[in-house]
Amino acid sequence: MKDMTKRKGKIKSKRARNTHCSTQADISVYDFAHSEKAAVPASGRLKKGTANAVRNEVKQLCSPDVKASETLAWYEKDLSDFDILDEDEHQENTATSNSEFEEPPKEKKTKQITSKKKGRRKVDQVDEQRSGKEYPLDVWCLIAQYIRPEDIGRFAGICRLTHYITHTANFWWRLYQRYYQSNASLPEGLQPEIMERHHGLKTRVIRALFYLYPELIQRTKSTIPFENEPYCLEGARCVLMWHRVIKTSWNFYFKFQKYTGQLCSYIAARHDENCDVDLYNGFNDIDHNPDRGCITLQVSCLNFIAVPMVMGMILNKVYLNVGQEMRHHRLRLQFGSLRSKHASSRIDSANTIMLTLDPVSNVRVFQWWDPKYPAHTYR
Repeated sequence: MKDMTKRKGKIKSKRARNTHCSTQADISVYDFAHSEKAAVPASGRLKKGTANAVRNEVKQLCSPDVKASETLAWYEKDLSDFDILDEDEHQENTATSNSEFEEPPKEKKTKQITSKKKGRRKVDQVDEQRSGKEYPLDVWCLIAQYIRPEDIGRFAGICRLTHYITHTANFWWRLYQRYYQSNASLPEGLQPEIMERHHGLKTRVIRALFYLYPELIQRTKSTIPFENEPYCLEGARCVLMWHRVIKTSWNFYFKFQKYTGQLCSYIAARHDENCDVDLYNGFNDIDHNPDRGCITLQVSCLNFIAVPMVMGMILNKVYLNVGQEMRHHRLRLQFGSLRSKHASSRIDSANTIMLTLDPVSNVRVFQWWDPKYPAHTYR
């Protein structure tokens, strides 16, 4: 008898639990904490399963607009809950869906850029694919006719088409014709007859603009002596040196070349087996510039000074200070066979040459596009 009563008690307790966890059953009085027969533990909290069941049932009661068939899965619905279309209606819906179909927008790939500044790390997200419009090549060619010389770099960085236009002979020839004047004093190598040759056209047009374009002319005018300091030449190699007498002063010239990491088109083509080399004067190479990365140093002295041969050596250090008579400047150039990476690094004295020029009245630095750059390189 005792075993029978125990089994009946277990069955009743299971039924009570099942009715308690069912979402369809109402909340009884025993579910509250102040009842004598509390179905909740002493802490006063419902079990997680009971609380979730009650919460879901409350959500269903609070949203009467949602149909009961919509909450059920497809395999729990009846046949009457589905909308069955005829063949004609099905064809119309497929036709409209195909016409209105649009590809979903591609996910933008973001690239994280980290920058460290004063112990803080900042992460910026940059969109690799940005929305924009692509214009045809003819539109960019029309815009290129109104680009100023100082804005060519910005124009070339807009897109691939603009970069391609700035590497065509037509672009540079039109730019030269736009600013050319018949009464302008141009060197022989920058005359219109020479500009018809495509070989090195871009280099000649840039040099001609420093004779024709007013804003570029102002950049090359020097007003005071020692305006350009020669410290920018450190690390460059001396490829040529000569001197010239002008009135009562001696001008010493040193031509330096900096390594830019770019090979000329002929050398680059020899390394590339798939590239065709234009051996007949390179008519298609408008970017040809033998003076790329070259800078000329002009030192004006009051008298002649015996200068050692430093061609082929690298300028490691430049010293410009007051001369012995305290009236002029003294320029010292330290040349070596190796390039020093740091200013404080030790250099072998046996492989160095100290070139001293004193007294010095003026020091000037000319880039390859400057009108006062040696004229024999225009050919």
